[in-house]
Amino acid sequence: MSTGLYFSHPSSLEHDPRAYSPGHPDTPERLRAIERALAGWDDSAWQRREAPAAAEAELELIHSPRHVRAIAELCRAGGGAIDPDTAVGPASYRAAAHAAGAACEMTRALMRGEAPVGFCAMRPSGHHAEAGRAMGFCLFNNVAIAAELAISSDGLFLYASNRGEDSLVVFSIRSKDGKLEFVQRISCGGKTPRHFTLDPTTQWLLCGNQDSATITIFRRDTVTGKLNGPTQTVPLDSPLFTLFV
Repeated sequence: MSTGLYFSHPSSLEHDPRAYSPGHPDTPERLRAIERALAGWDDSAWQRREAPAAAEAELELIHSPRHVRAIAELCRAGGGAIDPDTAVGPASYRAAAHAAGAACEMTRALMRGEAPVGFCAMRPSGHHAEAGRAMGFCLFNNVAIAAELAISSDGLFLYASNRGEDSLVVFSIRSKDGKLEFVQRISCGGKTPRHFTLDPTTQWLLCGNQDSATITIFRRDTVTGKLNGPTQTVPLDSPLFTLFV
């Protein structure tokens, strides 16, 4: 049996919206039920890893800085109900940061080929939240954040698009522990960078900007990882996806 990656963190058990929404279905019991189910599995089926907390720069790949600050401030103030489905307590920001970090770290690990499959046993969930709005139990959109990541083929640099600021962000990946270090933030040369990709030589990055109806092309420095450009802007109606075939 192939070994999968299993990400978890104790903070997920500390998020409990029932304090402000009695009877809320998203409870810590969800994770305890998963652990009970896994108790019957062969221990070698999953490699357990502690989920890191997502940095603010990672959260802001999708969310506006104002939204990230608002969630943090509400939790520091003791929490409260955001809408009928979504409530937070004092520990909820920390839990949500680790939940988003789990999705990002799992994505990086799978892209590095460290395992064929991964699972994040985290709370709160993260697939409904919008750029400036928490909703549907979700404070941040972990799925969207993780989907914005791309790693150079040499494994040294991570690239991400920030739709909230119409920019591309470059991080270096430390070889000793896999942690990220900020390298560069550069304008995407358009509006709403919906998707981007590195070419097979990794010398070029193509970014599809949905709302400006353009594809912008950047030259990549393979030593520093930095992007230069855009060197060219190509008109294309509402590009949603870029792919080399």
